[in-house]
Amino acid sequence: MGVRVVLVVWCVCVVSVAPAGAILNSGGGGGGGGAASSGGGGGGGPIRAGGAPGTLCEADFCECPLTAWGNVTCRCPSGPAQGEVHLRAEGELRLPEHTTALRVEGCARVEVHERAVHALRHLRSVELRGAQEVVLHPYAFSRPGGPEGAEAGSSESGGGGGGAASRGGGGHPDVASAPYGSAHGHALPPSPGLLEAEAGPSVVVEGARLPGGVPSYAFRGRLARVALRRCAIQGSVAAFAFASLAATHLLEMADCTIAAVEGQAFKRFAVERLVLSGLALETPLPSRALADVRVRGELVVERVSAPRVRAAALSARGPRRVAVRACRWGHVEGEALRVAARGPIVVRDNAFGALDAGAFVGLGAEERTAAGEEPLRLHFANNSVGAFAAGALAFNASAVRAHVSDLRVARPCDCAAADNWRADLGVPAEELRCQAQDASGRVREGEWRSLAEAGCLAAQRSASLALMLAAVGAGVAALVLGACAAWAWSRWRRRRRRRQERGPARRWAPPKEGAGVGVGVATPEHKAQAVALVLPARTYRETELHVELERAEPLDK
Repeated sequence: MGVRVVLVVWCVCVVSVAPAGAILNSGGGGGGGGAASSGGGGGGGPIRAGGAPGTLCEADFCECPLTAWGNVTCRCPSGPAQGEVHLRAEGELRLPEHTTALRVEGCARVEVHERAVHALRHLRSVELRGAQEVVLHPYAFSRPGGPEGAEAGSSESGGGGGGAASRGGGGHPDVASAPYGSAHGHALPPSPGLLEAEAGPSVVVEGARLPGGVPSYAFRGRLARVALRRCAIQGSVAAFAFASLAATHLLEMADCTIAAVEGQAFKRFAVERLVLSGLALETPLPSRALADVRVRGELVVERVSAPRVRAAALSARGPRRVAVRACRWGHVEGEALRVAARGPIVVRDNAFGALDAGAFVGLGAEERTAAGEEPLRLHFANNSVGAFAAGALAFNASAVRAHVSDLRVARPCDCAAADNWRADLGVPAEELRCQAQDASGRVREGEWRSLAEAGCLAAQRSASLALMLAAVGAGVAALVLGACAAWAWSRWRRRRRRRQERGPARRWAPPKEGAGVGVGVATPEHKAQAVALVLPARTYRETELHVELERAEPLDK
């Protein structure tokens, strides 16, 4: 008799803690028809709390254990009988309003309906893992974006029979909308994650196939983290698929194949860290695929392959660190990357099929407030390029200080073309690499040689030395000829000056007939024609002029 009394007391205690509609099953033989039944075998089995009738907790493969308040877990069995899970806010098998953590694993199909998690105030995590097919509706993971949205969400989830639970079938609406234990005045304390839920839940979709792609506004509002990993996005990432996010710490797309990305797919939001890693795009990345995005921490673009990256495809501002690593881009148009950073920029280990002029000129610094700040450092190292236009590696010198090293030109080594490579790319010859060739002239894949190893620098140096010697010889010859010409001109000028200083030669007039004067005899008239030469710029004092007249008598006398 004493044993029975204790058992009845234990059952009453369990019923007082469990909400209305809870189903408690224990293992063993017979069973009663009450809310709780006990068998004679001893040893309790798993406990399932179904919440209100009509919630997801009543689904075949889902459970809401009492030991983890607010957790909803759906695990579908493997094999041909895999289940299908619909996540919705209203109707049959809806999400419980007290859900804090939702996890769906291994199901054949998971469909997230419009505004499925919008009114779940306490939700802090959603994980969809290993689903063969995930269908997202517009506004699937839309959350209130601010204080106004939070108030609207609280009004929608309030009690009084007006919530989503009251619209379901059966049960007691007032009790169904309340959390565990509140029906009997024994409300359980909120879990520590509820305080973090004010920043929004984290959403992780991993190892799934998305046949319909990512529709517009699929991720919107206050979401702490959004991650898509190892997904096959067979549709397109529509415009505004990731838009108006708030209080987001991480936005990550990793190891995904994407059929197409529309313009403005990532639009107008701020995020602490943005990671695009291991993406394989089947179509070109359009202009403004990433637009009006502010990154407060790190922007990482790594192992992304695309046949073409159009102008202004990735536009962001404010990151403290930018890394573009190990990407494979077929054709990069001018200003494909427009990033106004606040820290170092690293472009490393990438392969570019073709570069248009100014492909990276959009990499710069955010507007500076302090005068005299040094430009940001831009490291462009160990990259390969096939075709390129003149000015392909032009950078914004006023905003960044670029350092280019180990640039690999995906062409066979050609010393005649090396000068054109250096001129078009603006890179020193010591930093250029070319494809090595075997004895037959075939290119060795994956083997690179410097221009010095190819013998191009020696030929260039010999040609430069010969040109320099020729220039020096021409200069010396010109100097010698100039000196000779100057000497000849000065000599000619001195001789001319001397002739001018001597004046005209003195001439004697022939004697007149009948004058009785012989030939060559100077007459008084002739004396008056005597000329005295006085050199200029000299002073003559007490100068005596002696005039000597020589008479010559004719021999006939």
